[in-house]
Amino acid sequence: MPKKLINALFQKRDKAVAKKDKKLFLSTQLKNLEIKNSYSTGYFKLSKIKSKVLHLDKDDKKNNSWIAFVKEEYYQNDKFSHKGYLMYKLIKDNNRFVVHDIVW
Repeated sequence: MPKKLINALFQKRDKAVAKKDKKLFLSTQLKNLEIKNSYSTGYFKLSKIKSKVLHLDKDDKKNNSWIAFVKEEYYQNDKFSHKGYLMYKLIKDNNRFVVHDIVW
């Protein structure tokens, strides 16, 4: 179940980038706020992003905390530009997952 919800979270982020929908993008983040050193403006310079969750790990001490290792492919003007591998820190909040930090 968590894997399905976390994959849906990243699909929502990808959709928000493609639509340039800041409200939708921020809805995937804790308290609908920007994440320090990973602001939405950088994402919205892209024409699209394709995210793939490669690995998930649940925090042993905090039941509502997870780490997602994610491959992101970045597109500019609908052409592949580059890719990155990021660690997303997630929290399960009100039966949904949200991003609360990103490690580049």
